[in-house]
Amino acid sequence: MKKNMINFTLMLALSFFSLTACTPSTYPVDATAPTQASDNEKEEIKAEVEPDTTETEVSESLNTQEQNTTLTETENQTEEISSTNSVSDETDIYNDILDRVYFLLTNKDAETDLQDGEIGIHETAMLSENPLNDIGYCIKDISGDGIPELLIGSISEKTDSASYGSIIFDVYTYSDNSPLLTFEGWARNAYEYAEDGNFVYHGSGGAIYSYLGDYTISQDGKELICNNFYFTKEKDETFNDIMYLHNTSGDSEDTASEEITEDEFYNAFEQLDSKVKAIELIPFSSLK
Repeated sequence: MKKNMINFTLMLALSFFSLTACTPSTYPVDATAPTQASDNEKEEIKAEVEPDTTETEVSESLNTQEQNTTLTETENQTEEISSTNSVSDETDIYNDILDRVYFLLTNKDAETDLQDGEIGIHETAMLSENPLNDIGYCIKDISGDGIPELLIGSISEKTDSASYGSIIFDVYTYSDNSPLLTFEGWARNAYEYAEDGNFVYHGSGGAIYSYLGDYTISQDGKELICNNFYFTKEKDETFNDIMYLHNTSGDSEDTASEEITEDEFYNAFEQLDSKVKAIELIPFSSLK
């Protein structure tokens, strides 16, 4: 009789443990979750089960749940910290470039040999009273390959909380463990941001020679791909008449260029100009 009573008590304790500690997700896929007992049934079960045994089982169950919850929270926090560090590591890859630009902006009158990617920055700095606030940068994956590019450009608009600009002096990507200059622009060879890795190009080679184009950064971020290129040149040696031409090579010497009308040229200008979008830039003054 005593043995049967013990078996009965254990069965009731296990039933109570199942009701208080398990959720539907803890059961196998093809198993049926037990039906929750009514309040009266729960009271009857409690009355029949020995108090010491029931409290011990429930206490152990609650402790186990609390430990599992704590472990899960710790794992989630660890994943969040790891993710944050990963992003930080990606942005740190351009620190040398940012330090070099900061030096140029704070020593604009110093004699220094300009390197690739520094012409547009130097031009703007020389004309600015506060180049640290007028030139900014952003680190963003514009090529879609998962590697963020570094964009450095001119700030043309400011609000209380952010700065924006569309003229881009430099775009860098990261390749073979070092920054790689994808392209650079300056006053007569200017690129403006047009969203989704696209850029509108404006160039000039003199009174007769004008250049206009739209480009897309390659998927690996290492080059610009020409979509359309429009340009003007002299019709003959008299320089009295101008030709308007178009190609997709981006080369003004391309003999395969097609001649277009003046209206087509300026219509293209307006269409491309409408694609220009300002991008948020962080002023270099924030690096102080």
